[in-house]
Amino acid sequence: MNESTIQDLINLKRSLLSKIASIDQILEFAKLENIDALFDYTDAGCFAKPIVNNFHLFKPTLSYKNKIAQVLKIESRFLHINQIVNIIHSQSAKSSWKEVERGVNSAKSGLLKDGTIVKKTVGTSNQNSFYGSPNWLDENGNIKSEHMYSEGLVKERKRIEI
Repeated sequence: MNESTIQDLINLKRSLLSKIASIDQILEFAKLENIDALFDYTDAGCFAKPIVNNFHLFKPTLSYKNKIAQVLKIESRFLHINQIVNIIHSQSAKSSWKEVERGVNSAKSGLLKDGTIVKKTVGTSNQNSFYGSPNWLDENGNIKSEHMYSEGLVKERKRIEI
């Protein structure tokens, strides 16, 4: 194996361990003592599918600031605001998408102000803004590869001709 492949594997391992630690924190937070009882381990001992369909990432009473932090910890990468809203909305059965969007945008502003999260914009368009932990940046302020946003979400800005 070459050095680049080994470094990629090391980065992947770090990312997976970080996600496992986040999942452990969420399960501890939810105080689930027998998590194995929630899942069906048929199919040759492999994890198949959850038996409980309404298993939530967080309690509905958590603040939007805490929900955003949990989503970013679990994903362990920079996310577009719509990704954050969609994930939180999927866990908020009683709230409309617009209500969740307003709550997330308000909480996001507070998290940015106190330095809990940072915003990285690709190009000059705010439509290409992604949010994540300041710990996911290198010493030059660039996003570390293991925490990179999804390139497919970057929108090309087209000039309108009149």
